Amino acid sequence: MNTGTDQPVEAVVLVVDDNAASRYVACSWLRRHDYRVLEAETGTEALAVLAGEPVDIVVLDVGLPDMSGFDVCERIKTDAGMGQPVIHLSATAVRAADRVSGLSRGADAYLTEPVEPGELMATIDAVLRYYRARAKAEELADRLTQLSRIVHALHAATGFDQLFIDREGELLYSIDDNEPGLLVVHRRHAHFTNQPIDTCR
Repeated sequence: MNTGTDQPVEAVVLVVDDNAASRYVACSWLRRHDYRVLEAETGTEALAVLAGEPVDIVVLDVGLPDMSGFDVCERIKTDAGMGQPVIHLSATAVRAADRVSGLSRGADAYLTEPVEPGELMATIDAVLRYYRARAKAEELADRLTQLSRIVHALHAATGFDQLFIDREGELLYSIDDNEPGLLVVHRRHAHFTNQPIDTCR
């Protein structure tokens, strides 16, 4: 499957719909675009799948037999072990008030049927790109925070023989006794050096 930048996006999509025909059509479109697809008929079944399978995004009907799709979305968003992006897709809850309710309770997008295959694929791609970009930004922010701590410790050092310890009590870096003046960054933090990882301890 290609995005607007012609880069392949690999993802596992959970399709939740109690209407077998609608579920079949949506799953067929997705498989045709190289997604791996999981299926569920009810909200309870969907939550069980999410608890046991790696899922990247959920395409979720609103009118499920056991609970509202809005309730399912809210459960996904508030469970620390889940948190996947959710796209509502409904043939019955099509009013503006329904869309407002779905989006305000956590959905990332809201589509109404009939929907064109291209619109569904483009929406899934856009939501996945956003979530993956956010995850990369959060990882970068975490690395910059760690780097800032190391720089602060370097400025605060009073001698070359000083050892620097992280908040968990693990050694970050030290001076090599065999080569005075060589700062050795330990393996867990090797991404802060320009040396090959094999040279880091």
